[in-house]
Amino acid sequence: MALEYERSDMTRRLSILLGELLYIQSQIQDGAESTTDHDFYVRPSELFDNDIFAEELADIICIALAELPTTLSISNLTETLLHVHNGPAVICRLVANFPDCFREGKW
Repeated sequence: MALEYERSDMTRRLSILLGELLYIQSQIQDGAESTTDHDFYVRPSELFDNDIFAEELADIICIALAELPTTLSISNLTETLLHVHNGPAVICRLVANFPDCFREGKW
């Protein structure tokens, strides 16, 4: 997937990234439904495991949130990003770009 992402144009990169995020969200939901134990662990992801893509992924997510505010939920994306490598770095970028969406103690 990383190779396809690297060779794609920006529209295709957005599609690949959103597909990966939806897949990770479905894994999280399936895991929560199938177990009563609330173990927290990082999900493997070719895109998010690769440090080279971290900054660009954050930029694409910020642009997608700005362009698709009714389609994408910042709270759902943040929850998903907690489960991937480089997710906390992307969340920091989201906070910097959308500070009004995050408040201390809101969660």
